[in-house]
Amino acid sequence: MAENKRVKRARDRVLNETCMEYVTDVVSTPDFVEVHGRAGGDDLCFRVYENGEIYER
Repeated sequence: MAENKRVKRARDRVLNETCMEYVTDVVSTPDFVEVHGRAGGDDLCFRVYENGEIYER
């Protein structure tokens, strides 16, 4: 259950704080959650780390 909250929190942060319009895939690793999605026809990928930092990949 904690893993689901972690993924949901990462997905919500990416949607609220970046230009991503919708999420197509989420990959959870021990160090970060990778969120894949689209914005304006472009494919985007962001990594959300445990400390809350978001980096575009």
